[in-house]
Amino acid sequence: MFSAISECAKDWREVLEVVAQASVDERRKFSWIWPSEECVENLQRSLKTCGISCLLSIGCGSGLFEWIIQESCGIKVSGLELDNSWWTSPYAPATFIPLHFTVTPITADFLKKCAPNDRFALIFCYFNNGLAFWDYLEHFHGDFVIIAGPKAGVGIHTDPTPYALSTENAPKEKAWTLKTIIDVADGLNIIAIYERKRNP
Repeated sequence: MFSAISECAKDWREVLEVVAQASVDERRKFSWIWPSEECVENLQRSLKTCGISCLLSIGCGSGLFEWIIQESCGIKVSGLELDNSWWTSPYAPATFIPLHFTVTPITADFLKKCAPNDRFALIFCYFNNGLAFWDYLEHFHGDFVIIAGPKAGVGIHTDPTPYALSTENAPKEKAWTLKTIIDVADGLNIIAIYERKRNP
């Protein structure tokens, strides 16, 4: 399926059409989330409403999901990954967005350097390292965080979940407001957009 995706990688709609013919297991080799066109349209409207024009995706892998967002929503997206030696090896899969590699410790300046421009949102898609998630948030000074992942009760684990910054699910976390939840329309996944609460 990868060759078919690569052949139509200039048109995000064609990519979604190719993927729609594949099994769930086959799709997940390339991305855990495959949005419908309706989902993409809703996401585009939400990003525009929030004034989000670029994203830095943490733990993006090949960045195929992020590329779909970039191409469909007309925003800039770059990615941040952990294993430089793997992603620059001849055995690694192709990447679809500009890729940067983590440093220790994470700093606000480093995140800005990796992002497409100074006004960016963080996005986490099927992220699975809760401690690292909170570390990124501690050093992120922007206004919006997006978490894409499974709905509650579908039997898929991520850390954080898309509900991680909701005060209903985490009362101690009062720094963020849930702006919207977008249904991916696959029965499994959602995209949650949070806005930082600023002191008046």
